[in-house]
Amino acid sequence: MLAKLLSNSRPPADALRARLGVVTLEARDVPASIAPPIDLSNVHVVDVAGGAKQLVANVAVAGQNVGTALIDATTKSVPGATCPVLDLHLSPIHLSLLGLNVDTSNICLDVSAVDHQGLLGGLLCDLTGGLNLGGIVNQLGGQVNTLLTDIGGLLDNVLGQPMTVTGLLGGSGGTKAGTCNILNLSLGPVNLDVPLLGVNVDLDNCANGPVTVDVTATPAGGILGQLLCSLEGGINLSNFNVNTLVSRLGGLINRLGDLAGRLTQLTAPNNQIDHLLDNLDRLIGNVSSLNDLNQVTNRLDHIIDRLDHILP
Repeated sequence: MLAKLLSNSRPPADALRARLGVVTLEARDVPASIAPPIDLSNVHVVDVAGGAKQLVANVAVAGQNVGTALIDATTKSVPGATCPVLDLHLSPIHLSLLGLNVDTSNICLDVSAVDHQGLLGGLLCDLTGGLNLGGIVNQLGGQVNTLLTDIGGLLDNVLGQPMTVTGLLGGSGGTKAGTCNILNLSLGPVNLDVPLLGVNVDLDNCANGPVTVDVTATPAGGILGQLLCSLEGGINLSNFNVNTLVSRLGGLINRLGDLAGRLTQLTAPNNQIDHLLDNLDRLIGNVSSLNDLNQVTNRLDHIIDRLDHILP
């Protein structure tokens, strides 16, 4: 079993911690919220065909670095404003980690400076409108690295925003054949104030709609897909407080990411780990209470501990 699972994996780069900061909601009629299990880091400029430039960021899902995001950056003048607006457009992100899939909508950020205040706000006021990324790089000169760091901090802040849970464990339709719906998240359109960077951000899906993040699982894709689909197929949502369940599910996804990071370091099948994974799969398939979910997390911790002893 383990050899087959590992054949679907890809070695991750340095692991990053996932942000799964759950908002505690007291009112039962208030929708549950959670930050999406993705992180962007290391925003950098690359040269592309024709001498143009492209912004690229590394993307991690559940703490494991598994892909990149393309970001378009331009400036535009606003009548009556001293500083131009920086437009950032992230193309849809599609990531897979051992059967755990994360797909986003387009993400657009209109970033405006606040009275020349803050780190990024000050840089924006040094720019003119009508620039593409190449023009931005040329105009800022030695300050480009500061801009890239500030954009990275901005994306970290925006993607760390709690998103409304619109679907949970099969609760929303439209899932592709062969996959299980785990989480559907939505945010905006919304205006965000980031005082440390001295900017305001208008966030939407580039069409005046909400940014969406869909977390699905594909059993054929690997161990995480198999485990999450076992959970989706067996759990009875009527037995749970939704806010508490979302919190536990966020923690479970985070720990599964830790498991994936260890599994991709194994170079050969291991009978002991294979047996533990079989037991974990059966345990997840029988979850019917929060206590059962806690047992799953404890079993995950045990497997991760065993892997830490096996791995060099």
